[in-house]
Amino acid sequence: MKKVKILQNYYSRLTFTSLLSAGVLVFSAALILLIWQYSARTAFVVQEYGKVLQELEKNYIEIWNNYYKVFVPLMDDMNAHEVWSFCKAEDSGYKRYTVQLNFKRVLAGVCREDERIWGVYFRRFADGARYLYSDEDQQLTEVFWDLGNMDATEEFQRDVIGGRRLKPDDDSDVFGIQSGILSSQRNGEIYKYQISILYDLSSFERIVAKYDPDPRARFLITSPEGKIIFDSQGAYGGEEDSYFENMGKVMEEAPVYTDGVTAYQKEVRTLERSGGFVFYLIPQHVIAGFQFNGTSGLILLLAGTIIVVLSMVMVSVNRLANRKFRELEKGMHQVGGNNLHYRLPIGEREDEFARIAVQFNKMCDDLEDIINKNYIYHVLQQSAEYKALQTCVNPHFLYNSLEALREELDKSGHQEGAEMVLLLSRIFEYQIRGDNIVTIQKEALALQNYIDFASIRYRYAFDYSIDFAEEILDCAVPKQIFQPVVENYFVHGLRGDGTDYIRISGYKGSRDGMIHICFYDNGKGLREEQVRGLNAALKDEETGAHIGLKNVNSRLKILFGKESRVEVTSNAPEPGACVLLVFGQTMKLDMKLQYKDRPD
Repeated sequence: MKKVKILQNYYSRLTFTSLLSAGVLVFSAALILLIWQYSARTAFVVQEYGKVLQELEKNYIEIWNNYYKVFVPLMDDMNAHEVWSFCKAEDSGYKRYTVQLNFKRVLAGVCREDERIWGVYFRRFADGARYLYSDEDQQLTEVFWDLGNMDATEEFQRDVIGGRRLKPDDDSDVFGIQSGILSSQRNGEIYKYQISILYDLSSFERIVAKYDPDPRARFLITSPEGKIIFDSQGAYGGEEDSYFENMGKVMEEAPVYTDGVTAYQKEVRTLERSGGFVFYLIPQHVIAGFQFNGTSGLILLLAGTIIVVLSMVMVSVNRLANRKFRELEKGMHQVGGNNLHYRLPIGEREDEFARIAVQFNKMCDDLEDIINKNYIYHVLQQSAEYKALQTCVNPHFLYNSLEALREELDKSGHQEGAEMVLLLSRIFEYQIRGDNIVTIQKEALALQNYIDFASIRYRYAFDYSIDFAEEILDCAVPKQIFQPVVENYFVHGLRGDGTDYIRISGYKGSRDGMIHICFYDNGKGLREEQVRGLNAALKDEETGAHIGLKNVNSRLKILFGKESRVEVTSNAPEPGACVLLVFGQTMKLDMKLQYKDRPD
């Protein structure tokens, strides 16, 4: 009792430990999944932001490389005259209007060279006037502020004008590329001018918007000096942004930039030919930190649900297991109290406890069967001994009478009759005297006497052979276990046409290690339904049909266990049938019931 309770407590603790382990595993899996999610998100962000940089770089390089292409309209002969006329700065009203109109046409042609051009800033040196042309409204407006490098001297020098908004009423941010000092010459007159091509930054903004990055991420394009050409956050502070006072620190190879307050993940690319830079900055806590979003919440909610459900399942299983253990404990007490009729209840579910209950009940059945068989066998022993006493009142009288009969038959020339009497005497003696359990060798000799007796009786109508392997001759079998099989052949299988035979062989099976005794004949044979009926009758202990073979089968199972058997098969399409006895080399029960030899 105490041991069983300890076992129950053990499994309760085991259930709790399993539940705790499962919970740890679930939360570990959830944590790993979250870490994987953030790692994958980090890798995805870095990859996507790299694509943004690539497209920004491509767009800017196209603008830079196409810069000289936009000057083609200025170099045309007719347009060059219009530029020269505008640079001359004539003051007459109508002529001035005409010159400006023609010059606007030239600048419109410049803008058509690249759809990204917002307008043109023009500075003429004759009178220092400065003009701004907007392609959107196609207006040439005189302005009174400087734009770009006013100290440029080289003709083919290019300077970058940082991003800015030129008109307060216009929401377009632009950056410019400024030329050096250019000259226009006609009729020996030379006039100098400077021109800046202004580009709309919306083409860069569209690239960034296409990838929908985190709003805290900042994508920038700068000149080598640190002028901000493009800023995805639109923080244009003029020629230079104080945020990048130390451009050298930003351009270091380290993947992290710190402004003294916040650490930023960054990636920097150098722009070909222009010498500028394109890069992104994003706070590290945004790209790699813990962000409790919808997916993270779903993962944790799912993990918690699994733990709760698992707890409920484990508690239910623990209660069910304890109830089953108590039923098993009750069964053990019942059997221990000699109540062999008690059986464990078997539920409808075919679970492990049901299999345990089946095996427990089978053990009780086997135990009860063994006890009953021992009792029956001892009763049979007493009955057999009583009958033996009756038949052995004076065995000398029986043997002497048979011997006198044999001598009379022999004297009168009836040799076959004399031989039959001698064989009958030996058969009677084998049945009455000796042990109930004999060796296969003795049983084979007795079987040979019986077959020889039957051979004379049936006028030698059949042939026979007995061949037992030497290794099984000393194995034990119950007395007269073979004779009913042969007798069954004589009654049901013998044809009597002079060609009948029966072959009896014995050997030890190579696979199962059991003894196999085979009775093979070429007699009348059996139909398939007869074979099925015989084998079914051998398994059915209640039916009274086929008593001889059933008796053999029952004796083998009692002595050698339930794995012993008698099998009947047909030789079809050949004539005859085969009866196979299979039993072990060692008896399961000590049933060697002996008859005391009577004195001669």
